[in-house]
Amino acid sequence: MALNGFVFKKFSARGPHVCDDRCDRELTCQSFNYVKETNTCELNNRTKEARPENFKPDPARFYIRRLNNRVITGLSQTSPVLNCKDLKQKLPTLVSGVYWIDPDGGSHGNAFQAYCDQQTDGGGWTLVWSYTFTAYSSFTSSANAVTPRPTWTDGGANTRVSTTVPLNETHYEAMNFALWRTIGNETLIKSNINNWIACKEGTGSIVQQKTGSITCKLVKQVYTQCVGVLPNKVTMRNPYGPYLYNSRGTYYYFISNTGAFWPVHDPCGRGSANQLQGVANPHGNIFVR
Repeated sequence: MALNGFVFKKFSARGPHVCDDRCDRELTCQSFNYVKETNTCELNNRTKEARPENFKPDPARFYIRRLNNRVITGLSQTSPVLNCKDLKQKLPTLVSGVYWIDPDGGSHGNAFQAYCDQQTDGGGWTLVWSYTFTAYSSFTSSANAVTPRPTWTDGGANTRVSTTVPLNETHYEAMNFALWRTIGNETLIKSNINNWIACKEGTGSIVQQKTGSITCKLVKQVYTQCVGVLPNKVTMRNPYGPYLYNSRGTYYYFISNTGAFWPVHDPCGRGSANQLQGVANPHGNIFVR
């Protein structure tokens, strides 16, 4: 849905929170449309209540009204959501982007911005880690590892530690690991060199750093072979970093040591070098819901 005929300003933005901020600073702004495909803000000088005949179905846009200068949920530190799943439930039409969250739901003084994936596997995913590789072109070399690394327990790791919240999938940082479990217990693992999987806790848990069983499903097939192969166990207390595996071998190994082994990203789950090669900006991400 969108309000037509009353746009007085258009501009590109990295998310609807930018539209909200700009609308707040414009005296004539009463509402805005957000164009999903082009990430464009359209500031309106009328509302749908004032001009209902101009409020039309539009799958490419969504509409938000400013209500007596109140901030839209998730678009300000003073009005955060608990996490991206909470945002999805409250405002299901919002697109993926950066929003304000406050996992403990307290005074909001410790609220912070985080990236929400609102499309993949039903949306509601909070980005907690974006990583790349130290030596992608020599993938099976012991010089290759994932970087940066979260603050989980891995006493033998030596890549950079991060406690900075990543704001997109190529902003290579990691939210403080202690916060992951306050956001949720499901994990979404994405990579542009391996298949995307979503995993639920069993006796094992990534966010609780527990070794044991997990139940995973395929979200996106990146590699064309080995269809249907998935991990079903996770080892979290490994000195170099956790790994996901099945009876055949390793699927994901988040090794954070340059000198010990190499970061397996094997869609065949054999612990072999079946990752996609020659990919620009090779990286991976973990989201929590």
